[in-house]
Amino acid sequence: MVNRLWLQCFLAVYSVSRMVDPCIKHLLSGGIIVNYLLWSLTIFALGDMGWTLQMEAMTGTLEQLFLSPFGPRKVFLLRNITDLLVQVVQISIVMGLILLITGRTLHFAPGIVPPLIMVMLGTFGLGFIIGGMALIYKRIQNVLQLSQFVVLFMIAVPIENWHGHLHYLGALIPLAPGTAMLRQILATGAPFNYLDFAVALLNGLVYFLIGLTFFSFAERAAKRRGLLGGY
Repeated sequence: MVNRLWLQCFLAVYSVSRMVDPCIKHLLSGGIIVNYLLWSLTIFALGDMGWTLQMEAMTGTLEQLFLSPFGPRKVFLLRNITDLLVQVVQISIVMGLILLITGRTLHFAPGIVPPLIMVMLGTFGLGFIIGGMALIYKRIQNVLQLSQFVVLFMIAVPIENWHGHLHYLGALIPLAPGTAMLRQILATGAPFNYLDFAVALLNGLVYFLIGLTFFSFAERAAKRRGLLGGY
């Protein structure tokens, strides 16, 4: 069952990657592997916020979290980061197995850390948007499922191969600049590019702040309507 699910997920990433980037020639491309690993990491971080809020609402402890002196945003963010660290260990094991089975190699370097942090920062921002929707609408399972495919397209878009105005337009896509930079470093061994990182930094910060702002509006709306105590 697990092997079948892994294969289905991997083939889904492969299909979308081929759709948005025809330059990818075969299944064992390093870019495909990077896309799959980043997708696995981001959908976990993205869905963790929504599922956590739904579970807290179902168990009747959501309102207590909002009474915490640390504030709900800090509580959810720290919990999300902690869960993500556990997930990183699991994905690292999966990555090792993928590289062993496929015979591919990735170019690991300290330069992958900054863009990876920016990708996760943008993902947390999108997670706060989903969390805000969960505060208002409670049951958002369909949104969470749809978001997995939306994020897949964001990650697979090859903006590193775009030029001119199209390249600047691609920089506006959430997560895309950071993932493009990670693909270049991990799959091709490209050196760390400070201009690309500046774009990834701006992208991650903007979407993180957008997510926090949306969550704050949703929190106030939920309190005003008395939605924190019900499911």
